[in-house]
Amino acid sequence: MLSAFLLMAEPSGGTSEAPPLVVTAEYLSTDPGDSCWKVTPKDPGVSSLMVCDEAQGNPRVIEVPRDRLIHLRESILNEHFSDLKDEYGAMPLDGPVSRIEVRLGNKVKRVSVFSIKAKMSKQEADEVDRAMRVWFAIQDCFRTPRKGSSS
Repeated sequence: MLSAFLLMAEPSGGTSEAPPLVVTAEYLSTDPGDSCWKVTPKDPGVSSLMVCDEAQGNPRVIEVPRDRLIHLRESILNEHFSDLKDEYGAMPLDGPVSRIEVRLGNKVKRVSVFSIKAKMSKQEADEVDRAMRVWFAIQDCFRTPRKGSSS
């Protein structure tokens, strides 16, 4: 289970080291006012960001502050990301898709949020909320690009 490996997310003064973490998140949208993007925060390692309409799809290196990587690790652990279902919602024809992949050593968990249904059980709504809290922790690792913005 991924959560067990994340218990070592941040060493507390001891000699244990946090296991390597690679997260890949992508946002796909057909809305012309919304840029699609893919970000890969790595701890340790070099993080990258690719915006679909920039630089012909070549990712650029981004610097993710240590405190944001720590927050991301904590969110994955606290939200029990490894216990979530693989998919939420129905695949929309022209709606947005949010995908998250967490890779920790040889453990991998993927979650896709296709849409948020108007009516869903409390449990499913809670699970979507948990997935989205991890999503927002990922977004905290970089500034979400918007079409027409200067950065």
